[in-house]
Amino acid sequence: MSKYFDELLRLRDSLSSIPGVKTCKIGIESGISPDDYPMIRISFSEAPLKQPSMAPMRCIIAFGVAVDQSSQPDEPGGIFGLEKAYSDHFNLCDRIIDKMKADEFSFSVDKLIGDEDEIAGYKLANLVVDIAATRY
Repeated sequence: MSKYFDELLRLRDSLSSIPGVKTCKIGIESGISPDDYPMIRISFSEAPLKQPSMAPMRCIIAFGVAVDQSSQPDEPGGIFGLEKAYSDHFNLCDRIIDKMKADEFSFSVDKLIGDEDEIAGYKLANLVVDIAATRY
């Protein structure tokens, strides 16, 4: 297999062990259902081929959480609905980055792109990262 695919497998295995994540896969398949959330999907974006032993691979880590449909907070003064989804969402983003650090990926985060609340019932985002191929 290619070193890039090997690294995608390693990333999938690492991120799938984050507590609370129901599904973690390479690629964004059709038919993602509510049963898949909280979810992580890893997509390859680009990698220069001039010096592949040193070139970072750009990946997009898509992740999402379901929006709590309750109309009352769990505790007085607590958050619920879309606000809770935002909180859960940023927490999952932090856990993805922390897990990549803990599992010694050499990476940099380029940006986080939100969904602008366009998908009813879910909060989704793309974390754009460059992963160095230093293991090879």
